[in-house]
Amino acid sequence: MNFADVRIYGLEWSADAPLVSRAGVLTLSAAGAFTRGTVTEGTDPRTGVSLADTPADDITPVKITFAGRFTEPKGRWWAEYGIRTQGDVTRVAVTLLESPFLIPQDLLSLQGFAVQRLAWGLNFNRGRDRAGLTFALENLTNKYYREQFQFAPARGRSFTVGVNVGAF
Repeated sequence: MNFADVRIYGLEWSADAPLVSRAGVLTLSAAGAFTRGTVTEGTDPRTGVSLADTPADDITPVKITFAGRFTEPKGRWWAEYGIRTQGDVTRVAVTLLESPFLIPQDLLSLQGFAVQRLAWGLNFNRGRDRAGLTFALENLTNKYYREQFQFAPARGRSFTVGVNVGAF
């Protein structure tokens, strides 16, 4: 739903710490976002009631990601483990809660979740040409969850294969 004015503010951060050794490079990464949204001016189109100072829709309040990645010294292969977590949505838009079209998945998508990922890859370089293969297992625990403010549920455990090619 569109409003005249919505204020969205927060804090985003990220940090990487590469630890170099003869065995390879271990990179520890973390990132996060703390976000809040408030309708500053607008009215409910159904009732004409002011929505000023009420929560804005589609705002994930807290998201944090941690990962560890090991890359062998020549960069020919790597392996990574990561986890992404999102907190419960506690500031819910009045227009969602009072919607005549409210369905269970609208409320289920407000729950927090954590998703784990395991990935590995191979890199092939010759001069300036390069190619790579990436393999990943997403949602290692095969836990049912919903991305916040998405209509459809997220997929269960999945396996992904990626190919990248570069020639310069």
